[in-house]
Amino acid sequence: MLLPQSPRILVLAVPGLGDALLATPVTASIKIAYPDSSISMMVREGREAALEGNPDIDEVIPIPRRPKLRQDLRVISRIFRRFDLVVSTSSSDRSFGSCLMAASRRVSVVPELRLKDWWKHLGIQHRLINDNSMHVVQRNLALCEVMDIKPYARIVPPRYTTSSEEFESLLGVTTEERKYLVVHMLPEASYKKWPNAYWRELLQKLSTTAQQIILTSGPIAEEIEMTKLIAQEAPSNVFEVAGRLRFAQLTKLLEESCGFIGPDTSVTHLASALGVPTVALFGPSTSIKWGPWPVDFQGSQAPFTDEPGLQSVGNVRLLRANCFCEPKKNTCRANTSHPSACLSQITPEQVISAWESLDQSKDSFSSLTEAVQR
Repeated sequence: MLLPQSPRILVLAVPGLGDALLATPVTASIKIAYPDSSISMMVREGREAALEGNPDIDEVIPIPRRPKLRQDLRVISRIFRRFDLVVSTSSSDRSFGSCLMAASRRVSVVPELRLKDWWKHLGIQHRLINDNSMHVVQRNLALCEVMDIKPYARIVPPRYTTSSEEFESLLGVTTEERKYLVVHMLPEASYKKWPNAYWRELLQKLSTTAQQIILTSGPIAEEIEMTKLIAQEAPSNVFEVAGRLRFAQLTKLLEESCGFIGPDTSVTHLASALGVPTVALFGPSTSIKWGPWPVDFQGSQAPFTDEPGLQSVGNVRLLRANCFCEPKKNTCRANTSHPSACLSQITPEQVISAWESLDQSKDSFSSLTEAVQR
């Protein structure tokens, strides 16, 4: 693709924290291909944390979830014809409108050609048809091929520089390197939640073998409160840091841990991308598209399938429930505040078994994890 010597490039990655994190291979690929480029990234407001300390990104442009006219005009003024190229990992109407305003050269994921979406195909010169049989990282990297640049198939984690003393003070817990297990229990969306009673049982069982267990949570008040409550009821070697760490600070916490267990969340994606031995619990979410991306995975197909049971790829063990929702109604996913009954099929004993299989083989990941950290 012919661009100016020092191109200004806008990358769109909305709406979720995971969307922003899983788009970082695209910005890394662009930076390698165009080292003198200036890269801006547009994300949903509150999702900027996934990009903190990212060396490839010069500017983050947040957009409100439901912007008022004044907010819309402010965003338009920041992007209107500022860029030489815009790249969108989303095919939403809002993302497409931003593409039209930001630059005359446009690369974007687009939906299959249907009558209601013909205008998106007309307005995008370099198109990639959205394919739900691809993992989102592979689909994003396919945009690089559309741009004729070499894809860089590694997620770039956020970074927050702090000393070990400051970090332990922030945690309120003294940790021994690689002697603690990180557990993130609560996703933002209720349909991805594993029953709290199962988490309590799991922590009881894990506490007999793990030296320390550290519970994390997102910034939402209900998540913090529930995490604190479960920690209070747990054995004495279970600690919580609910709401105390920024997303970028979780990178350091995870890197120095012996492993991670969690449901379908951005923290699970982060742990997997860092090379941390990871157990992921999946229910109604499609693991083909959203399964954690194992560190340095290079396969041509998605790392995980939607088959129920235990799947093992690299540093990740994915436990998938047998989702019995009606395919056309997607009742688990229709309302994000409605818990999924599917996930209750996964038992604490199955999670323990998956963790033990990782625990026995985690030494094989240690050199790889150290290489990723460097």
